[in-house]
Amino acid sequence: MRPSPSLIAEAIRLALPLVKELEDFRPAWYLCPAGRRTIGYGETDYKGDAITELEAAELLASRLQRIMVHVVTPTIAVRVTACQLAALASWTYNVGPGAFRASTLLRLLNEGDYDAVPGELRRWNKITVAGAKVANVGLTLRREWEIRLWHGDI
Repeated sequence: MRPSPSLIAEAIRLALPLVKELEDFRPAWYLCPAGRRTIGYGETDYKGDAITELEAAELLASRLQRIMVHVVTPTIAVRVTACQLAALASWTYNVGPGAFRASTLLRLLNEGDYDAVPGELRRWNKITVAGAKVANVGLTLRREWEIRLWHGDI
C-alpha cells in the first residue's frame, strides 16, 4: 500500500516545520544531549564547520525526503494519512532508519494496530547517561508533538 507521491509530498510539508522547531537551528557544531556531534537542524553528517539556516533547511528537507521514500513508505504495509506519515518521518529522523525498521512500532502498525503507535512513540524518550537509559525532557516533548501529529491534531 505504497502512499501516492502527493501524499508523500503532503507528509513532508507537514513534517518539515515540526522537525525544524523540535531540532532548533544551530549554525555551529554542538553535542546533542545524547553526546553526538550535531549541526543545523540535527544533522550529524555535515562536512563543514558552520552552516547557514538556508543550507540547514535544505539538508533537512532532503533528509526527510530520503527517509520518506527509502525508509518509511517502503516498509509500511497499511494505509496511513499524511499526518501519520509525517509523524513517522519525524520519529525516524530522530531515532534513525535502523531503529525504525527494527521497531515494535512498525510491526504493530503493519499488523493494523494503529492505536499502539502513540504508546510505542512514547517509549523512545530516553538517552544514555553514564551507561543508564534516562528520560529526556526534550525527547518526551518531541514524542508528544509526534503523537499529536499522528492523530492529526497539528
